[in-house]
Amino acid sequence: MSTEFLIKPAAYDRATFQTEIREVFTKTINNTANVVHEVHYEIVATVDGKTHGHKSEIYYLDEDLETLESFKPYDQLTKEEVVAWVESKVPLINIHYSLCEILTPQIKQSTPLPWATR
Repeated sequence: MSTEFLIKPAAYDRATFQTEIREVFTKTINNTANVVHEVHYEIVATVDGKTHGHKSEIYYLDEDLETLESFKPYDQLTKEEVVAWVESKVPLINIHYSLCEILTPQIKQSTPLPWATR
């Protein structure tokens, strides 16, 4: 997804973000057990003490998993590695911006009508 037309929310620079891994699902592929094929995650934003999260999941196709050039056994994976997988697969900046918008609703103030002040 292109980010060239995104407008950075005012609260973005005050926000902190954390990606949490909620669940992983594994299966056997080509006689290799415990291959991660699904990851459920939540990205949580905090702005001025308020928090809001975006929950979703990523999936890997069997064809992609069969052709992995490097494979790390499930019991050797770290949280940081799985978070990196998620963050490389999702439109992270879009999610961050959306969370900031939710946490800091815009208050519209109308512009006075020019003829009302004459």
